[in-house]
Amino acid sequence: MIRDEVDLDSLQLEEKPWVKSSDIEFYDWSAHAFYLNKEVEKSKHSAGNFVVTSEDKRLFIGVFWPMYMSSIPMIPAIMPEDDWWYPKDVIRFNSFGWHFPGNLENNEEFKSELIKDGLLREGIKVEIVKLIRINSSTIEYTFRLTNLDSGNIYIIDPNKMGAARFHYYTNGVGIQQNNKYFWPNDFATKESDKINANWYYKLKPGESIQRSVKMDGYTNLPTGRVTASFQFPGAHYLKSREWKKPDGRIWIGSYLTENEITIR
Repeated sequence: MIRDEVDLDSLQLEEKPWVKSSDIEFYDWSAHAFYLNKEVEKSKHSAGNFVVTSEDKRLFIGVFWPMYMSSIPMIPAIMPEDDWWYPKDVIRFNSFGWHFPGNLENNEEFKSELIKDGLLREGIKVEIVKLIRINSSTIEYTFRLTNLDSGNIYIIDPNKMGAARFHYYTNGVGIQQNNKYFWPNDFATKESDKINANWYYKLKPGESIQRSVKMDGYTNLPTGRVTASFQFPGAHYLKSREWKKPDGRIWIGSYLTENEITIR
């Protein structure tokens, strides 16, 4: 695999690009995902490299990283098998749980080019705002979700789908206090291979909502000051164009938030 120190201008690129600018409807910065106006095939490029360009400017190199690989790439990566979870007209850079390889979140040159081309959408923002210890194994976490876009965004809503279904798509809140970690190990989930239309909440531009969700399965939960992390899940198992709504779009991806907070 090629690392990011390579001289991009020395690379020989294919004459026909895999995805052209005219194929892109927009890029969601909160999910690091391209939404396209056509389907693309990802699996045939497995373990190959790609280069993201803007006109004649080469911005960064990435890799198609197969899900069977045990290591984590050092450069931005697309999982070629993600058609199992995401539609074929969405290309998402994989975060591998905790970070986007290649410092993608802080790539201001990439962001500036997206803005210049009119392709940038900021997407959503998620924050943990409250943690309440119910007992030694159960916590209630509250998160705030904000629409940073100029259009409506549909997000999956734990109030509408229930905590067990919501936790099928996310592992809830991880907690660290000093050098000790607390993760839920045995918590209730309800499998769902399809997200019903009535499980979405339509978040209007600039609107924020808060949701409180109970979760069990912890061992000896602490109180006091902790570092809490949470991955808010986007929609899964959509077909191409299903993300497009007459009055907005469905948010696809995974948003990691982490902050210090007090468990009460």
